[in-house]
Amino acid sequence: MKKTFKFFLFMIIILVILSMVLETNTVSAWGDNSGLKGMRPSYTMEEINADILGDKITFNSISNNPALGDGKNGNEKNFVAARKYNDADTSHLWQADEYKNVEDGQEYVVRMYVHNNNLGGRDAVAKDTRVFFNIPSESGKQVKVTGFLDSSNANPTEYWDHVYFSSDTAFHLEYVEGFALLANDGIGKGDGAKLSDNIVYDTKGVLIGHDALDGIIPGGLEFYSTVAICVKVVYDIDYTVDTTVRLVGDSDKSWKNEVDAKIGDKVEFQIEYTNTSDARQNNVAIDDIL
Repeated sequence: MKKTFKFFLFMIIILVILSMVLETNTVSAWGDNSGLKGMRPSYTMEEINADILGDKITFNSISNNPALGDGKNGNEKNFVAARKYNDADTSHLWQADEYKNVEDGQEYVVRMYVHNNNLGGRDAVAKDTRVFFNIPSESGKQVKVTGFLDSSNANPTEYWDHVYFSSDTAFHLEYVEGFALLANDGIGKGDGAKLSDNIVYDTKGVLIGHDALDGIIPGGLEFYSTVAICVKVVYDIDYTVDTTVRLVGDSDKSWKNEVDAKIGDKVEFQIEYTNTSDARQNNVAIDDIL
């Protein structure tokens, strides 16, 4: 049901122009460019420790990594996950497939886990390692954020995974600029290393690394990294605003888009706000500038 509120402004004006200003203004999701959808080899920690990879550089292919607390039993292929930003309840795990019932105005951290699975350490480095997050501009009741990981000498060379945000109300996601961080025991130790906002604005992504942002990631669990960005949920609640006018004392009481006012005339303005969505809209405010 549409909900309409009328606001009446009574003012005396002498041929001034009124300006109305309004603020308007699931399933597992991983993949790679190997050409074999869903067929990337999966290794256990026991197999990795037995040096099954040899000289091969590969990322995020361990099925039982105990260090990956995403609620997916340590499956590195689910390497993109989300959780509420500044959530005081630390029992909430990272949601690796879908974050349901997202809240209007709430910010969420989207995390990417990065692990060169080779045991060779600095003798088995991944090169030109880049990360990129795709945040759609479209609105919907389900919005997908996809993280991409690339390395020139890895096999495969490109990996991706995504997490869904969902709600009963249509919404879109806004990227929180200046938040992107790299965390590891090297350059990202402590408060983390700041990353460029090109992590979402440039499809080539940004370089990451262990000792510097040079794309170099040594092999082994001690060299893993996490990359985090922040997005804000904004409900897309529809409404209309219409401003009409009439002369005080005029025999025609109807509201019009414009009137022929003379010096000394009194004019009434009506601002009509209509909630055209199915959602309840709280804290509605009207700002009028003369």
